[in-house]
Amino acid sequence: DLDFDDEGEFIRTHENQNFVNADFTNTISIPGVIAQGNYRMRLRSRSTWNTGSPCGQYDYGTAQDYAINIGDPPTCYVPVTVTGVGVSSGVANLSWASQGLGSDPVGYEYFVTTSTTSPESGTAITGTSVPGYTGIIDNTWYYLHVRTNCGDGDYSQWAISPRFRYLAGDTCASAIDLATQTSPYSYSTVGAGNDFTSSCNTWGTAPDLYYSMVVPNGYTFVIGLSTGYDAVHTVFVGSCDDSDLIVCTDNDSDTTTWENTTGSTQTVYWVQDGYGTSTGTFTLTWTLTPPPTCDRPRALDVNLTSLTTTDASWDVPNTGTPVGYEYAVTTSATPPASGTYTTATSATGITVTPNVNSFLHVRTVCSEADGNSIWVSIPFFSGYCVPSNTTSTAYYITGVTSTGGETNFASTSTGFSAFTDNTATHSVSTYPGGSFSLQATTPTAADNFIYSVWIDWNNNFDFTDEGERVINTGYLITPATLGTITVPMTVVPGTYRMRIRNAHFGAPVPACGEQGSGEAEDYTLEVVPAPSCFPPYGATITTTDPGYANLSWSPPLIGGTPSGYEYVFSTSSTPPTGNGTPSASFFVGDVEYNPLQSVYLFVRSSCGGGDYSTWVTAQILGTESKDFLANSIVVYKEGSAINITSGNTLMKGVTIYDTRGRKLYSQADINNTEVALTGLQIQQQVVIVEVDTPRGKVSKRIVF
Repeated sequence: DLDFDDEGEFIRTHENQNFVNADFTNTISIPGVIAQGNYRMRLRSRSTWNTGSPCGQYDYGTAQDYAINIGDPPTCYVPVTVTGVGVSSGVANLSWASQGLGSDPVGYEYFVTTSTTSPESGTAITGTSVPGYTGIIDNTWYYLHVRTNCGDGDYSQWAISPRFRYLAGDTCASAIDLATQTSPYSYSTVGAGNDFTSSCNTWGTAPDLYYSMVVPNGYTFVIGLSTGYDAVHTVFVGSCDDSDLIVCTDNDSDTTTWENTTGSTQTVYWVQDGYGTSTGTFTLTWTLTPPPTCDRPRALDVNLTSLTTTDASWDVPNTGTPVGYEYAVTTSATPPASGTYTTATSATGITVTPNVNSFLHVRTVCSEADGNSIWVSIPFFSGYCVPSNTTSTAYYITGVTSTGGETNFASTSTGFSAFTDNTATHSVSTYPGGSFSLQATTPTAADNFIYSVWIDWNNNFDFTDEGERVINTGYLITPATLGTITVPMTVVPGTYRMRIRNAHFGAPVPACGEQGSGEAEDYTLEVVPAPSCFPPYGATITTTDPGYANLSWSPPLIGGTPSGYEYVFSTSSTPPTGNGTPSASFFVGDVEYNPLQSVYLFVRSSCGGGDYSTWVTAQILGTESKDFLANSIVVYKEGSAINITSGNTLMKGVTIYDTRGRKLYSQADINNTEVALTGLQIQQQVVIVEVDTPRGKVSKRIVF
């Protein structure tokens, strides 16, 4: 029907985004309902950002049309999946399969040649494979031709395989065993195929060669490269079909060391590749070293239990059967002459010097004949790590404040310090399930900082455990609200260290180490037993008419429902010391206040029997707040006039707009708290009344 848009007419799409040449193959099965005749097939290439279309306009690519003639089914069907694979010098494996159509084949004929021109006849065979075929010459391309013999002189057409050859190392299956070679070994990639795509050179089309080495458990394989061309190499372990990457690099002078600690023999592969299209001569050098007679311990670890004690642990050696171990903790990186003996793989209560760089040393004790292993050492700091900033003194924290805790702190600083330990002087307290908020300031208002906050919930002198980074912000300007921290219900009452760190550049912010554009400060979090009476939350002041406000809050998030509440609404910012006004509800409406003064709401729960929660502070309704200004201005229509009152704020002027922004009316120099706009030539519609005051502009909508 002269198009390719009908269902089933789109056959297949392929994609190549690696900037290298690629071959795409696909088998097209003709549906049995297709009538005999001539059909058109279209192949089209395109840019990867275009959607496939048989007729659309592309900026790149080409289209080619071919004819497909569908005639009578053959009496003898050609074989499929015809394949030749070079497996060793002069040897290939040949295979194919029957289509399973028509009568069962009597047999097949095959022929291996360097030409794509099929022969008159071939070698007869009844099976579908020829393993160990020996008629090929190394580094020569061949084609396998196969046809089906259906008997009585009825043969199918010839089917031809993709080209194949054997070149040692040309494919993973033919990798050159370095155990059969002598180090150093020199060769060239010239003439090899491009059969491997490295993860660090996906766009390359250079030829490559495979090498392998069988590495028994406990052995160490070291391999290096020198080359006269721009090379890339990949090292992986496993098999050709299932492997783990060790390294991929275009550094020609890299040496790779791999110790087999898997418990079984492994095969390591080296793929010699070129950067881009580079090819040339290279030299490999390698060693395969057996494990020592007394193998070293593995996976050393320390866990500080206090500033003066630590626990230590390690894993058994990869090979051998140790008699025991010796361990020591020192302040020197040099291992001691001897240590404390144990048959266990851990030790507890080891004495350490507080707040210094320390080292755990462990070695294996083997039999008298095998002696001891080498010492294995790891460094650690016997206390909380000390963050550093050796780059810039311009970025730091000038203050941190906590709010919402049972007790709170406020710290200030006037100068740079890479790290400040405030744990002895500043603390915030709350209970399991309770929460508190943090705010921070920096020297310059225009500077953006990101912040992270950690709490060492398990008191193991680090901030690396899951859940210990409790705040991680985006970029904030000063004053910055960092967020609210809720203490998990499972946390045991006690003292915990909290670290706050900011950074002008770089994310994520690290708890330890160098960060060149910020400061770290430590504080104490005291988790106290939960109270018997929990406070309400979400206390809010909402102005209604001038001089009146609604007060509201919500019941506690945890614990039982209080029997009632007490509130204090006054001009004092200090929490009450006595009782407040009782309220059975969490809403009090139309409470009168003086708009000329800032007012504060304090609320607490009453749980009966004289048991009260702590006071919760509401938002401050300040005389300078934008909410206060907006709620103090009232606009209403009376007759044909618009009346405006502004409480105690003088109005400078009024402008009226329609909803499309066109100015309908304007009056200046009002200088009063009340005004009536009369004689307005405005049709009935929704208008926007903009009131200009010394403290800003407020807009109100009314129907006129």
